[in-house]
Amino acid sequence: MKKVCLFFIITLFFNIYVNAQTQRTLKQVLVLQMPKTIDDDMPGTTGSSVAWHPIFKKYYACFAGNVEYPFGVFDEKGNLLSDPNLSCNNDVRGLWYSPINRTIAGNAYNDGGWFEYKLDNKGMVKETKTVLEKMNQPEEQSVGCYNTAENKILFLDGPVIKQYDTKGYAEKTIDIYWGQSKKPQEATMFDELPVEYNTRNIVYAAKPQSMIGALNIDNNSVEWYSLKTGLLIRKDNLPQSAPAPESFNFAYANDIVWLFDKENRRWLGYK
Repeated sequence: MKKVCLFFIITLFFNIYVNAQTQRTLKQVLVLQMPKTIDDDMPGTTGSSVAWHPIFKKYYACFAGNVEYPFGVFDEKGNLLSDPNLSCNNDVRGLWYSPINRTIAGNAYNDGGWFEYKLDNKGMVKETKTVLEKMNQPEEQSVGCYNTAENKILFLDGPVIKQYDTKGYAEKTIDIYWGQSKKPQEATMFDELPVEYNTRNIVYAAKPQSMIGALNIDNNSVEWYSLKTGLLIRKDNLPQSAPAPESFNFAYANDIVWLFDKENRRWLGYK
C-alpha cells in the first residue's frame, strides 16, 4: 500500500513539473507606442512586425499596408528614438534581424521582394535597399520570420510552414500537428489552418529547441511547435486583456511576445 501511495505521489509531482515546463503565464512588460506623422494623413492601422537588434539594443516596429506608414525605432525601455515622420519605405510584411549583415531585413507585400534597412553607427535607419526582387514567398500577404539556427526564412502557408533559403528559393514544407503534442497513430494532416489561429503571422524561437509559435486567438495563448516533429511542445498563456488579432499584429523579438493594440496604436510586449 505504501509503495502504491509513493508511486502516486511521485507521478503527481512529475506531472506537475512537466506541466510547469510546458505551460507558462506571460505578463505585460513593455510598450512600443507607434508614432504618427505630423500631418497624420498616413497613421497606419495594422501592425506588421517587431524586430530586435542585439548589437544596438534597439527595437524596430512597423505597419503593414503602405510604404508611407510610420516606422519606429525604440530603445530597450520602449522610448521612441526615430523621427515621427520616418516611413517604412516598403509595404512591409515580415521583419527580422539579419545576423550575417547585422541589418534589419524583411519581406514586402506581393512581388515587392525582400529588403534591408541599412543602419548608421547608432542603429538608426539611413537607407532602404532591395536585396531580392519579385515574389519570393508563398502568396501576396505572406509574413516571413527568420530561423536563426539555420539561416532560413519561414512562412505560414495555410496549415503548413514553407521554408525558403536566403536567396529566395523554396526548400521544403513542414507539416504541423495543430494542437497536438503527440503524433496520432493515423497521420491525418490538416487541409486548412484551424480557425482558432492567427492566419498570417508565425514567429520563431531557437530555445529550448528550434520552434515556431502560432497565436491561438480562442484561448489567448502562443503555441510553440517543434520544427523537427511538428508537434506542440509548449504553450505561453496570455492575459485575458491581451489583444487577440485574427491576422497580422503578432510578433516575437528579444524573447518577448508582441501583440498590436490597434485602438491605441501600440505594440504590447509580454514575457
